[in-house]
Amino acid sequence: MSTTAPSVLPQTNQVPPSRTNDDELLALARMLRRGKGTFVLGFARCNSIPLRDALVAQLKELLEPFGVKPIDVTLTAEDVSALPERLAAASDGQPLFVYGLDLAMPSADPEPALAQLNHRRARFGKIDSPIVLWVPEYALRLIAKRAPDFWSWNSGVYEFAPKEEIRAELYKREMGEPYQITTGLDRAEKEKRIHLLLGLLNDYEGDNPELARIRANVIYKIAQLQKSLGNYDEAARLYQRSLGTFMDLGDRRGVAMMQHGLADLYLRRGDYGRSQSLYHESLKTTLDLGDRHGVGVLQYGLANLYLLRGDYKQAEQLYRHSLQTALDLGDWREAAVTQRSLADLYRILGEYDQAEQLYQQSLKTALELGDRFGAAMAQNSLADLYRLRGNYDQAERLYQKSLKVALDLGDRRSVAVAQHNLADFYRLRGDYEQAERLYQESLKGDLDLGDRDGVAVTQHGLAQVYMARGDYDQARQLYQQSLQTALDLDDQRGTAVTLHDLGVLENKCGNHVAALDLLTRSRELLAELGLDKDAARADETIASLKQALTRDK
Repeated sequence: MSTTAPSVLPQTNQVPPSRTNDDELLALARMLRRGKGTFVLGFARCNSIPLRDALVAQLKELLEPFGVKPIDVTLTAEDVSALPERLAAASDGQPLFVYGLDLAMPSADPEPALAQLNHRRARFGKIDSPIVLWVPEYALRLIAKRAPDFWSWNSGVYEFAPKEEIRAELYKREMGEPYQITTGLDRAEKEKRIHLLLGLLNDYEGDNPELARIRANVIYKIAQLQKSLGNYDEAARLYQRSLGTFMDLGDRRGVAMMQHGLADLYLRRGDYGRSQSLYHESLKTTLDLGDRHGVGVLQYGLANLYLLRGDYKQAEQLYRHSLQTALDLGDWREAAVTQRSLADLYRILGEYDQAEQLYQQSLKTALELGDRFGAAMAQNSLADLYRLRGNYDQAERLYQKSLKVALDLGDRRSVAVAQHNLADFYRLRGDYEQAERLYQESLKGDLDLGDRDGVAVTQHGLAQVYMARGDYDQARQLYQQSLQTALDLDDQRGTAVTLHDLGVLENKCGNHVAALDLLTRSRELLAELGLDKDAARADETIASLKQALTRDK
């Protein structure tokens, strides 16, 4: 036990050889016996929840003969601002064992919680009970460095080393969990998982190559969770950190994994050039390694990129290759994801029967696997299809269901997508107030996430609402913003659609020459993309406009 408060905690994650976990436990028991009925603050550093629970049970057994009966207090994020009052209410002179302080400090932004601890430190001194804060090492370091006033009150730090079998089992479990399962957790569970992994990271400190590889894998897992929460800057930092480690180790498989993660992240942010470069680098290495599963997953990512860029033939080919690989390997979860994306492509191309068949297959598999996220995405896509076919009641039910699941899961990107799609639905039904509200909520989410493609699409939807209301100036401004982003992203389909709608707007405003130019540019691009039905509709609009121009002459 350390009886002083060092400015920086020691870097080791092991109890010194002269002190075992049992020694630390006895020292903590002595402090609690002597401090009964008075304020004493202690920290118990333990990175593993299973180990913590075993230690707490052992400690309570040691204290029971002395009439010392610790009270358990588990915190939530909302408890930090009123933590002294919460602990005072629970206190009756017996020790307070406080769990979850690390969970009350969000991984992407712990500063507000740390500031609360610092600013309200004096209130803790009024509690007539010993307090033991059970925290992992990374949280202990944060408190020591960023809440120094609160930290200075501590009477001791009791450090418990991990048991190898617990540490190894936890690592095996976390690394073996599929990406879709991990990212399908709700927001609170994702935060818990991040904190658990941060604790595991501390348990594997060291300089040898094997420990470095383990830490890089754990950091990669944290990056995936941060990405799914929409914390893209933090995710990028973690991917880069892990990538550097794998490069230093000469681990080509690890390098390819990190390049894939970064490629997907840049795709989400609309940086298609960097995304494509990283996908190809990762794919080349994965092919060299003979990793069929990895090749299939990367082909899927590249297909998404080509879909967004409007290269539908290339996208279809890659989706088909990826789907066949997943089916050959019996990877039903990956197959379901690819079926949904391939269905999206056919929906865009107007092949509704083929799209519905694939959506239903994807939904069935997701439900059988218990994949809530996958099921929600399939339902959202099916809702789009039903809306296009005029089955509005069925579409609304599925949109609402998909949005609820996305909110429950805490997946900010999926929430923004679901809000946007539901807004589309209400706009087409003429409920412009509901549509505007949902577009604005979706736009805020897109901006917070740095999702440029999402911002452009939602600006386009808002422009359509304003145009329907006759607010042409506001609509024009939003169309132009959306068009510029589509051009910056090389989003050819988005460019074509926005040119068309901007042309329709100019026509309504009487600017027929400008309208004809915009519609003609849109029609040429649609034809290049192979969107024959959309190009035919543009031809009809252009013909009508030319007739009007002839009459005007």
